[in-house]
Amino acid sequence: MIAGGPSPEAGGSQSGTMTLAVVSGIGFGIYFVALKYAGSAGLVWPMATARMGSLSTCSLVLLAVSWGRSGPDTRLDTRLSLPRAAVLWCLSTALLDTSGNLLFIAATRAGRLDVAAVLASLYPASTILLAAWTLKEKPTRRQGLGMVVAAAAVVLITL
Repeated sequence: MIAGGPSPEAGGSQSGTMTLAVVSGIGFGIYFVALKYAGSAGLVWPMATARMGSLSTCSLVLLAVSWGRSGPDTRLDTRLSLPRAAVLWCLSTALLDTSGNLLFIAATRAGRLDVAAVLASLYPASTILLAAWTLKEKPTRRQGLGMVVAAAAVVLITL
C-alpha cells in the first residue's frame, strides 16, 4: 500500500502500480528469507552470491539495451561515458545497499527473522516521507493508510 501510487502514464490510475508493488513485496520477502537461510558460512558469502547474481543480470540488461541501440547490423559501441557524479552516486548507492543487506543478515542471525523483515520492509515509507519533506510531494491516501498499517504491524509483531 505504501509503494503503490498514482501513475502519470496511466492517467493517475493506481491499479498497475499496486500490482507491481505487491509483486515486488513478494520478491523482497523471498529475498529476505533466502538471506536468512543462506548458509552459516558467515555474513559475506550470502551477499557475495547475491551480488554476483545482480551483476550478471545487470550486465545482460546493459548488453541488451546496448544491442537495441546499435542494432544487429552496426558495430557495438563498447565505450560508456558517464559523468563522475553519476559514477560516485552509483558506487555510494551500491555501498549503502550492500551495507544494509549485511546488517539485515546480522540482525536475522542475532534476533528474529520476522521482526527484522518487518522493519526492513518499511523502506518505502522512508522514501515517501523523504519525497514529501524534500520535494514537497503529497503522499496519497493509500500511502498514508499503508504507513499507518505498517506502523501497527511493527507494534504487533514485536509484542
